[in-house]
Amino acid sequence: MLDRSFLAPLVTSLVDQPDKQHNLLLQYLKLLRLNFERPNLYEIIKEVFGAERVESELNQWFLSPLSRGYVSNHLEQKFNYLFTLPNKSASSLLINHKQDVLKFICTSFNHCDLTIMKLSHNLSLVLTIILIDDGDISDANIQALIDMLNKEKDRRDRFDQVFIEVQSFIKPIDTFLQFFDKLNANNKSIIITHFGASFLPVSRSLVHSLN
Repeated sequence: MLDRSFLAPLVTSLVDQPDKQHNLLLQYLKLLRLNFERPNLYEIIKEVFGAERVESELNQWFLSPLSRGYVSNHLEQKFNYLFTLPNKSASSLLINHKQDVLKFICTSFNHCDLTIMKLSHNLSLVLTIILIDDGDISDANIQALIDMLNKEKDRRDRFDQVFIEVQSFIKPIDTFLQFFDKLNANNKSIIITHFGASFLPVSRSLVHSLN
């Protein structure tokens, strides 16, 4: 059932039965949502049903409200979709629905138990497309990222990785100081590097505030 040689003839046989073909697509997309880590499955479904059609259906699903009773599962599925999207820079979801995607990330992130491995580089790649590709990042978007980071600061299992993923999008650098005592040595070094020579007077105020 997950093989191109099986699926392609089946879809072709339903060419005169669009409702049945559409229902078949929906069933395979349900299967895909549980297996986004299998890129070959995504490619097979796109090739057989058509890339534009598949992407459109997945975008509608991503942008739809969460189903009651399945919030946690659906959140993880949606993050998996974002993080495993091939060729993210050409994704119609990330190009045409930037603010919707950012709102989803910032409001849903702390409700989902994503592993550090899944977060690594994936979050920053998505943020690059929905934020930096448009030029200057608005103050409202920066504040949304700061609020998200604030909600994560007591999550010692992943706070440092989340900081790595979002720190390049947050300005001004003074904003980092509120997180300084929560970060590991490597991330503290990143903040010190951002400040440069001006960190010395800042460090004195930090020591004073901690005492």
